[in-house]
Amino acid sequence: MNEERKQFLLGEAEKLRFLALGPTWVSRYGGENIEPGLKKENLAGHVLGNEIIADFLEKMEAEVTGEDSRIDWEKVRTMMRYHDIAETDGMGDKPITIKTPERKIAEKEEQKRIVDTKIPETVKEVIDEILAEYDAQKTVEARVGKFIDKFQPHIFVMDREYMEELLEHHSKQLIDNQEFQKKRYHDMINLLEELGINWLREFYEVVWEKNVELGIMGEDPQDFFDFRIENNDTE
Repeated sequence: MNEERKQFLLGEAEKLRFLALGPTWVSRYGGENIEPGLKKENLAGHVLGNEIIADFLEKMEAEVTGEDSRIDWEKVRTMMRYHDIAETDGMGDKPITIKTPERKIAEKEEQKRIVDTKIPETVKEVIDEILAEYDAQKTVEARVGKFIDKFQPHIFVMDREYMEELLEHHSKQLIDNQEFQKKRYHDMINLLEELGINWLREFYEVVWEKNVELGIMGEDPQDFFDFRIENNDTE
């Protein structure tokens, strides 16, 4: 990737961050931050952000490949719309680095409870089916949706205020756990290769490099880059 392409993708990532994250912080009436001086992500903002990223990636794929997509992007957006339904009735979320197996079981139980008792009958079957497909992680749409969900925070932390709030309140473990970060990076590269969507890799790389520069990967960025080279994760 040449420097001009890299700077273009970095600029696109910055604008995508604004488009996908901005609605989370602004009160609809008055146009002010929900809490002045402190930016927090809410569940609705997370869901909307994922859908917006899916819109962006659908257009990126068309521009880069010039081919018809084998991905049903509308299904991906629907998955993103409902994938965190277990969090809607007070459960919320936990950082992945401290999410226990028991917590994961509780989330699935809560998801079933909400679908069974809280969802309008008119759309219950559709939502139940889309969640089952997403949870099974067998289809390309489900796996792309999972990628988007894991990739979204790395777009959002390009905003300095958001990053500081994230680290202060619930995710300092992400910096402390270097091995987790390295595994996440390697797993996502492998996922892109398995799905045959290498058109997304260069964008993913640019965003991750920016995360490293911002300190999300810890105090020693070179350690992260050395790891990437050692594992043949460079093109």
